[in-house]
Amino acid sequence: MTGIEKGVYELLGQYSKARVGASQSIGLIDGEWREMNVGEGFYRVRMVDEWGKVNLNRAKEETLRLIFTNLDIEEPRRTILVDSILDWRDEDLLHRLNGAENDYYLSLSPSYTARDGPFDLVEELLWVRGMTPELFYGTEEDGIERVGIKDIFTVDSQQEKVNLLTASAGVIHSLTGVSLEKSRAFVEERKKVSGGMLPDLLKLLSLSMSEGAERQFVINNPSVITIEAAGFYPGSISRHQLKGVVRFEGGGSGFDLIRWVDR
Repeated sequence: MTGIEKGVYELLGQYSKARVGASQSIGLIDGEWREMNVGEGFYRVRMVDEWGKVNLNRAKEETLRLIFTNLDIEEPRRTILVDSILDWRDEDLLHRLNGAENDYYLSLSPSYTARDGPFDLVEELLWVRGMTPELFYGTEEDGIERVGIKDIFTVDSQQEKVNLLTASAGVIHSLTGVSLEKSRAFVEERKKVSGGMLPDLLKLLSLSMSEGAERQFVINNPSVITIEAAGFYPGSISRHQLKGVVRFEGGGSGFDLIRWVDR
């Protein structure tokens, strides 16, 4: 809990210093773990901008297909995933050609039904036809890394476009097809840019507005932040992990806790 509270305190301080309407650097909101001591133990905290991910409930069919193609998910699994995600979140009981509805999920053991509504959690993808733990969590084999789908999507973003100011290398790779290595180099270079506009950041990726990137990305001050904290005590093999999704008001005047996960 200390880590979450400290994260909120530091973010409120960062927002209060930012000039209203100005594009600020991402500062603390970079997804990197920071370690701090408390008593005889220590805790780690990281902060992630939910606007830097793809909204799972708003992503169009072509966006889902693009992401799974860039993540090297082969057919027919790619189409099964796209159709099944669309079936999971729509309200009807009719399944697409390669999708799934209740008749499929009730045939499984253990059985369950499709939500037929918006995803409440990204983890619900594990219940969707075509998804595997390896695809969801990501893998690394023979030096080849596959980005986990869990790190691409969010249900807490309020916009369709992705904030290029905070998007991770995995999100950028999945949306643009730019290699993971080059996307990571961009993330490092982005740290040196303060107040840059969208075209300036796209140039670092060797992309232009004319290539359709303006339909995928936007520059926004982060305001919906996941603060994740894990506590460790000397000699113990267990840890306590908490996650809070927090919406900050303009100018750091306040915040709302919109999601809480105690692990």
